[in-house]
Amino acid sequence: MKSPTVFLLLMCCAACLRVADTADANATRILLTEAAKHGAVCIDGSPAALYIRPGSKSKWIIHHEGGGWCESLDDCLKRSTEGLGSSIDYPISAPLSSIMKGTHQANGDYLSDDPAVNPMMAEWSVAYLKYCDGGSFTGLNTSRTVHNGTELYFRGRAVLGAMQQYLLPKMGSATDVVITGDSAGGLAAYLHVDNWASMLEAQGTTRVVGMPDSGFFPYYNGTTHFGSGMKWVFHHMNSTGGVPAGCIAAHTAEDASSCFFAENAARYIKTPCFALQSEYDSDQMKWAEIHGTRTENQWGLHLSALIEQRLLGSNSRHGVFLDSCSHHCWGWGLYRSTSGVTQPQAFQEWYDKGSEGLANKGYFRQNRPYPCDSCCHGS
Repeated sequence: MKSPTVFLLLMCCAACLRVADTADANATRILLTEAAKHGAVCIDGSPAALYIRPGSKSKWIIHHEGGGWCESLDDCLKRSTEGLGSSIDYPISAPLSSIMKGTHQANGDYLSDDPAVNPMMAEWSVAYLKYCDGGSFTGLNTSRTVHNGTELYFRGRAVLGAMQQYLLPKMGSATDVVITGDSAGGLAAYLHVDNWASMLEAQGTTRVVGMPDSGFFPYYNGTTHFGSGMKWVFHHMNSTGGVPAGCIAAHTAEDASSCFFAENAARYIKTPCFALQSEYDSDQMKWAEIHGTRTENQWGLHLSALIEQRLLGSNSRHGVFLDSCSHHCWGWGLYRSTSGVTQPQAFQEWYDKGSEGLANKGYFRQNRPYPCDSCCHGS
């Protein structure tokens, strides 16, 4: 029987797999069948896959799909029968809004090809990396795992490598690349942005930046999910090589799993990142069991301080849009900073001028106490 915490985790993260319906062009599935022969497979052993929606040949968005983590063998076995652990039911071609859509609709979409929704990046090409490894594309456990008669595979790092091997030749003329991801994919954007940047810049890409969405998952001692759950993922999937090497070098082997949390990994990210994050992230507060003496406002202060110290304080080129709306993922264009700037406007200002060129040094925020309903609307 799945624990209530894990069940809640899967239900909440499913909400991050959808975007607003727009009349976007179809994206085409790329099934990495040859790479699967060399270990790049989903939890169930099916080939990994990505989708490409073509646009500008010189400007690309690379998006890591979200969807939580599987935090036990029982959990991973169940995931192996679903889209977050198997590519068997992925459509050959579909609009991104359909590929990403879950049980609810989000209200904003930075992958949209509608200029009214996504003015800066509407015409960019999109590579949408399907998430089927359960560990934010970090693991490489090559030992044989059989649970209840079913073989399970934990090959997220091999999956990401196969996707990169496929994409890089097609991106040879790229001048601008934004590395994104939502939820567990937002964590993946933090963890892998330097790796993407090193490969892209080596082949001539002028500029690579990160834009992780709702991926700043802090460690919160005493909770099942933020305590033992994510540590299980790190150790069982062998994720040491899938997190920033500088972080691993700075920690003991016993404490290496702390590098799977953005609050620690962020200190070692060299590529400029503009984070999208709620200080009252609705899913994170549920998973961190914020209730009783742990109040929402205390949580907001805790997370805001970590963002300021570990992300902004570690690299002057980083930026953030820290809103005070209780939500998880997306909302592109819905939230306004204290100066009246929306997320897409803030990102473009940061992209054009850099944190050093902005009066707020790239720190856009709402800074309102919880709950703040007015923080969740564009007007």
